[in-house]
Amino acid sequence: MAETRVALEPVPEAPPLPQPEKQGESYWDLVLRQFRRNRLAVASFFFVLMLSLVAVYAPFLANSVPIVIKAAYPGAYNDRFEEWKLGGHPEFVAALRAWQANPGRQKAAVLMARLETVEREIDFLASQLRSQQAHELSAHEQDYKQAVTLAEKGNAADVAGEAQKLELTAQEIAQQFEPGKARFERKIYWPVVSQLTTTSVFFLSLSIMVLITPLLLPLLRRMLLKSGADSALVPLLLICLPVV
Repeated sequence: MAETRVALEPVPEAPPLPQPEKQGESYWDLVLRQFRRNRLAVASFFFVLMLSLVAVYAPFLANSVPIVIKAAYPGAYNDRFEEWKLGGHPEFVAALRAWQANPGRQKAAVLMARLETVEREIDFLASQLRSQQAHELSAHEQDYKQAVTLAEKGNAADVAGEAQKLELTAQEIAQQFEPGKARFERKIYWPVVSQLTTTSVFFLSLSIMVLITPLLLPLLRRMLLKSGADSALVPLLLICLPVV
C-alpha cells in the first residue's frame, strides 16, 4: 500500500511588534546629570544659594525696625484728636457757614474737601479704639455727611440748624473720646513690610520660586510634555513667574 505524503505549507512568522522609541536626553538633562556628578560643584551651588538668600532676606534679618509688634499708639491718637479738635472740625463748620452766606460751586468744593479731612481723622481715631467705642465714634460721621447733603439741596435754614447740631456733636466727641477716656485696641503691625521696596519684593519672590522649584519642576515637565513643548522651557518659566 503506497503511502500518501502531504506537503505542509510553512506558517508565516508574525511581524515583530514595534518597539517604543527611546527618548534621548535633552541638553539640559545631560547638563544636570553631569552637574550632579561633581560634588564640589553641587556644594558650591548650595553655598552660593545660601549667601544669596541671606542677602535677599537682609531686610528681615538685620534692620532698624521690628518685624512684627502688637501694640496701641496713644500718642498718635492724641495727635490726630488734636488735629480734629483744632483743625478738622472748626474748618468744616467754617466752610459750612461760608457756603450758607454765599452758596456756590467753589464753596461747595471747599466744603467737600473739609468733609474728607474730618472723615479721615475720625476713621483713624476709630481704628485705634476697641470695637464698641469705634462704632460709636464712626456713627458721628453721619452728622457731617448730613450737613453736606443739606448744603447740596440748597436749604439754608436746614444748613444753619445742622451747623448748630454739629457743635453739640463736637462737644460729645470731645467728652467721650478724649485720649484720657479712650480704650485703645492693641493690634498687630508689620513695620518691616512698609520698608520693602519694589526691588526687594521682586527678589523675595524670586527666592521663594527657587526654593519651591524642586516641587514645581516635575509638574511643569509633565504639563509641557503633554502639550508637546520643549522641556527646556521649564527653567525659563520658573524665572519668569516672579516677574509676572
